[in-house]
Amino acid sequence: MVSTEDLQYTKKKVLLVEDSRFEQLIFSDLLKGYGFEVETASDGDEAIKKACEIFLPDLVLMDIELKGNLDGIDTAKMILKRRDVPIIFLTANASSEVIKRIKSIKAYGYILKGTDKKAVIPSIEMAIKLHEAYSLANMFMYIYENSTSELYVFDPETLKFIKVNKSARMNLGYTEDELLNMTPIEIKPEFTKESFVRLISPLLEGKMPEVSFETIHRRKDGTTYPVKIKLQLFDYKGRKLCLASVENIAERLKFERAIKEKEKLLKSITSSAYDGVIVLNAEGKIVFWNPACEKIFGYAEDEVLDKDVHILLATSEKLIKAAHKRLEQFKRTGRIIGLKNPIELKAKRKNGEIIFIELSLSVLNMEDEKFVVGIARDITERKKAQEEIKRTWKLYFELAENAPVGILRCDNKGNILYVNNKLIEILGSPGEEETKKINLLTFPLLAEQGLSGKLEECLKNNEIGTYELEYTSKWGKKVWIRVHIKPEEEDGKVSGALIIVDDITEKKEMEKELYLLSITDALTGAYNRRYLLSKLEEEIERAKRYGEEFSIILLDIDNFKKINDGYGHIMGDEALRRVAKVVRERIRKLDVFGRWGGEEFVIVLPGTSVEKAAILAEDLRRNIADIVLPCNERITASFGVTEYEKGDTIDSLIKRADDLMYKSKNGGKNKVCYHK
Repeated sequence: MVSTEDLQYTKKKVLLVEDSRFEQLIFSDLLKGYGFEVETASDGDEAIKKACEIFLPDLVLMDIELKGNLDGIDTAKMILKRRDVPIIFLTANASSEVIKRIKSIKAYGYILKGTDKKAVIPSIEMAIKLHEAYSLANMFMYIYENSTSELYVFDPETLKFIKVNKSARMNLGYTEDELLNMTPIEIKPEFTKESFVRLISPLLEGKMPEVSFETIHRRKDGTTYPVKIKLQLFDYKGRKLCLASVENIAERLKFERAIKEKEKLLKSITSSAYDGVIVLNAEGKIVFWNPACEKIFGYAEDEVLDKDVHILLATSEKLIKAAHKRLEQFKRTGRIIGLKNPIELKAKRKNGEIIFIELSLSVLNMEDEKFVVGIARDITERKKAQEEIKRTWKLYFELAENAPVGILRCDNKGNILYVNNKLIEILGSPGEEETKKINLLTFPLLAEQGLSGKLEECLKNNEIGTYELEYTSKWGKKVWIRVHIKPEEEDGKVSGALIIVDDITEKKEMEKELYLLSITDALTGAYNRRYLLSKLEEEIERAKRYGEEFSIILLDIDNFKKINDGYGHIMGDEALRRVAKVVRERIRKLDVFGRWGGEEFVIVLPGTSVEKAAILAEDLRRNIADIVLPCNERITASFGVTEYEKGDTIDSLIKRADDLMYKSKNGGKNKVCYHK
């Protein structure tokens, strides 16, 4: 018997399933002597109940030849359906049929009953260790595969991906097989192989434990999204591997940009505001103080930030106590109770001068925090202040009327209260009264474009919103507009909204033009090779998925070098332009025509058989042959036409068309060859 100090498996539970009472006693004593907690069962039904409901063992030692309806193997199958537990079989029969049945289930081996009973202990120890290791490995693999972060494992020498988790595959749009044939460079357009190797070299040289950087990932469909990446090196079976943990930061960057825009807007508004703007946190500390406050109270911003506003502004101990009471009330309820805006009170300037101010208070909700916003005005000279108010409002009105953006205000029911001249111009409206007949929440055109729903959501949630849409107004004017919605409050309730409308038609048209420039050949106006490749990839994917047919035509201008050498590149360029013009005038809108390179062009024909493509190629051949250049030279072209076949790649499809084109060249040029 081993000593207590040598026991390694105290508290590990073993279920012994044996119908022989004698064998039960022998094995039980043996296992208990090694520190195992042991429970026995005499038949299959009892074993299933104890294994899955009562005892819940760490291992099952199972006799194969059990009495009753279930033998040991059938019992093991029933247990494994309900619990993942290692099972070792005891058998007196090691026939091939028995071994085959044992292998058919998830077992951890078998022990012949005739062997030394102590031989079972190493087998049990090994089975428990293997099962724990297997369970741990499965757990880590599950965590890796189902992590919300993109996780990649790649070889830092070859840069080939070795493992890519589900989040990465879903975000990129590639299958696992596709990614395992790729490298990080292929999804990071900002990097070359050399620049990426330089980036990770401190990691490989042991100078840094990890490398972090921000870049963009390119999906299979060509779209991109910003990411933050952490790279770490680890050893696996004597091999250095790199783990990349990737966070999609699109929402974070969008949020940061929105915050900066709001901060810029707030700073611009408050810096030019006549009234003082003070923002307090729930502790009564000043967190914002605009230049107007400095003029009113004499304190610079850095002198008051994070200071108690009551000590700075209040002139008596009684007023300080009352203010603190209000602050505690605000902290509990998140509201300003019992005060009617505006209120008048005394304040003390930095130089000790006592002044009267008019203060309006409101609550600002920002994420999980609440703030008090105070609008302060010096009313020491009431008449002068009133006159200043009139002048200021007139200025605001004139600014709004002559603003370079459209401005309108509406109530919380969508009725327009104010529109400026620029908005009337943007919409093409005949005038203010006609525009005001539109209800922003119910007008059909606005509802169809989704703007009514956005406005309703902003009013309901008291949230600022910015949206872009292409809009055709009631008066037939088509524009791209950017709409900024800012809800307005009265007495703590949303009363309507201020809406700023920018005409971004020119910007959108420029973006469209820039996009067209990026996908077209400058000389001929045909699509460029990169765009052709993307369209070929789309058509191949469509053919694979839906079984749709398509064909391609590859044409090459005959004797082009002769024209270039004999008449110069200007004449060569003219030849390319004229050929492109002939092709564009003949093909359909859905066909894709592009310059493959040099004097070669490719036409992608969706939904077209090779026979119909060959007819089109023959028409093009004749039309091109009618071209006469200013130098009196005629142009001809040779054509290769082929149809997509199952298993084709872009390379195999282009090569087949190229071979057919050269067949046309070798056959005398000015011919069409196609593959049926």
